[in-house]
Amino acid sequence: MTSTPFQQAPSAGSLERLIQLPSRALRWARRKATRALGRDYTDLGERVDIIYKEPVRFDGLDMYQKSHFRRYQFACGLLRPDMAAGDLACGTGYGTAMLASVARLARGYDISPVIEVVRARYAAIANVSFQQADILGLDEEAAFDAVVSFETLEHFPPGLVVEVLRKFHSMLRADGLLVLSTPFNQEETPASRRHHRSFRITEKVLAGWLAAAGFSVDRILYQNYQSHEIQEELSVKDFMVAVCRKVPGAQGAGHESG
Repeated sequence: MTSTPFQQAPSAGSLERLIQLPSRALRWARRKATRALGRDYTDLGERVDIIYKEPVRFDGLDMYQKSHFRRYQFACGLLRPDMAAGDLACGTGYGTAMLASVARLARGYDISPVIEVVRARYAAIANVSFQQADILGLDEEAAFDAVVSFETLEHFPPGLVVEVLRKFHSMLRADGLLVLSTPFNQEETPASRRHHRSFRITEKVLAGWLAAAGFSVDRILYQNYQSHEIQEELSVKDFMVAVCRKVPGAQGAGHESG
């Protein structure tokens, strides 16, 4: 597939262009975010950006955009038109907009003040909304039929991961769907410690976390930077993508995994 209904960002993976769009509202959001953080908020850690417009060549995306895009495409394929979807740690919001193209409604949450810009960017899409929030501070009981959260768990220390997953559990309705991804078995290095707090996440570690939070695992798939496709088996594995179901009434016992 060489074309998609989403437009590549002006410069690959760059928030700098995003926050320099010629709009008074966006300039205001940039100033507010900079004051809130005490620094220019182009430096917000890991963010990949794709602008939701039509059309674009998939081949024109960079390697990071391609992998993120394929993950959201995969999630879209699991949704139904009657579903409400939550996108937790939605980043620059393009994935939330993708989910909204399939689901009845989609709501994106991110701790970053960039959400101000994202909200303005996608204001014309009636069934998508965004909220700046800390995942662990959310109170959205049984709000969604599906929760999507890509490349999130590794940003929390192991002792908090199950708490994050329990938050996802509480946000889902009965038999709700959870789709998430993490790096596969990533080493702890000075570079990886810049943004990540959990390392060496394997199938066993991830399944343990999910069970402790009250989820059953339907399947775990894999993705790499070579093909970007999500598959049942790969010789080179850069990411795991898990498809899970909420076990009603189950929140699991206390659990930590290193």
